[in-house]
Amino acid sequence: MQAAGLSACAKHFPGKGHAPVDAHLGLPVIDSDWAEMHARHLPPFLAAMEAGVDCIMTSHPLYPRLDPAARMPASFSRLIVTDYLRGEVGYRGVIVSDDLEMGAIGELCPIGEATVRTAAAGHDLLLVCHTDAEAARRPCRAPRRREDGALPAATSSWRRAGWIIWRPGGPSAMPPAPARGARAASRWPGPWPRAR
Repeated sequence: MQAAGLSACAKHFPGKGHAPVDAHLGLPVIDSDWAEMHARHLPPFLAAMEAGVDCIMTSHPLYPRLDPAARMPASFSRLIVTDYLRGEVGYRGVIVSDDLEMGAIGELCPIGEATVRTAAAGHDLLLVCHTDAEAARRPCRAPRRREDGALPAATSSWRRAGWIIWRPGGPSAMPPAPARGARAASRWPGPWPRAR
């Protein structure tokens, strides 16, 4: 797909084929620990990352043995998204949420809060795409909480998403980030995206 110019997305991280409930309808709880996940569910994602997949989509189940925080689905889990996927594994591509209008998320909180929590976990792109345009506008009106440290600056997310749009090779081929406030490296095809 990527050789033909279409970004590929591996999903649903960290693995939910063994979920007892469809996350479209309700909130699954998956009791696997890290050892089981590494043995059975993570190898396809690790292989996709090794092959240079542009995007990885996370999943909405609760994984209490991966992140013991109460009612913390993978989508909201900084431990799973930032500490493990970005930190321990070193994934440099675009991290995408699953649709935040799914039943699993609806059981936890309103859509506006879900977008803030998902962004704070470390996602680059948030999907709100199940119903009408009004549902897609509600997250945009969610409280802005970057000032209190709840949300990271968006520069890295803009950079990763922009790279898969404008350059072949995806995020793994990105040049190093320029110094704060500097213009993009000369290979970037336009002005450096500003954090909003």
